[in-house]
Amino acid sequence: MAKLARRICEIFPDVEHVEPATINKLEKGGPKGMRLSDVWITRISRALEVNPSELLEPRQNDTIEVALVSWVAAGSFADTVDPYQPVDTPRIPAAGLKHSDYIALEVEGDSMDRIAPDGSMIFVDLRDRELRPGRDYIFRDNDRCTFKRYRDNPPRLEPFSTNPDHETVFSDGQIEVVGRVIRVVVDLMDK
Repeated sequence: MAKLARRICEIFPDVEHVEPATINKLEKGGPKGMRLSDVWITRISRALEVNPSELLEPRQNDTIEVALVSWVAAGSFADTVDPYQPVDTPRIPAAGLKHSDYIALEVEGDSMDRIAPDGSMIFVDLRDRELRPGRDYIFRDNDRCTFKRYRDNPPRLEPFSTNPDHETVFSDGQIEVVGRVIRVVVDLMDK
């Protein structure tokens, strides 16, 4: 980094000093780094004796295919397809997910309609099973599943609904966490 910073200063007399940390920030980019402007692309490419296009690698495609496994009840626990078996199911493209252990489920019911209305699609992180208050999860009790918000003291599964008929489910410790709901997709085309 220091060598590149010195070389930029040699080539461009208008640049008196470049901190190695500046080069590092330019290289990292993103929210904590600096954006690589045309001026910096020119300076760095000349200092490195490369074509500017070599510094402009295309972004990696961060879209993955997530299995649309089945549906989940946003209401009482209901029988559903085993969400651990996303084989031979339709795939949904999803961008910005950190790894590949996700499933997608269609929401049926209105017990979570303040964040996921009936018919919406939710993405579930199967790796994230650590219960944290105020987060939304898919829970399984034998072969029945539900989508609810977790609360503690006492441990319970709460609806987040405009419908007052839905009741809180108190946990007896036998309910399994399938994964945390990390994204909700609502199709407004049919609304």
